[in-house]
Amino acid sequence: MTPMPFAVRPLALRVLGAALVALAVLGVLAGVFLRIRSFVIVGFTSLALVIVSLIYYAGIDQQHTWVLGVSLLLLGIAIFAFFMVFEKKKPQILETFERFWSWQRRDILPGDKLDVTKR
Repeated sequence: MTPMPFAVRPLALRVLGAALVALAVLGVLAGVFLRIRSFVIVGFTSLALVIVSLIYYAGIDQQHTWVLGVSLLLLGIAIFAFFMVFEKKKPQILETFERFWSWQRRDILPGDKLDVTKR
């Protein structure tokens, strides 16, 4: 197999990265609309993994160390902002998490009458 030319490699990685981000977001949205907990969890996990791998590629493989610094700074700001909002709207956020964890598994086929609550 012949290696990809250097000029084509960054374009291919950008397109691949955008496609993976889009698929992860679609998985999250499908989970929210269908109320399937596992789709939401796998979608968020996939999205985080894709973002970390793109940051790693830009920061380590391409030797742009400023990308790592900016990414870590933004992560710190996001964590700080999350805890500020969490403390301000704690009852609403906890109630939303309770509703999320109460989602049931959907029937795969219309004729399925499997009751998952009795397991």
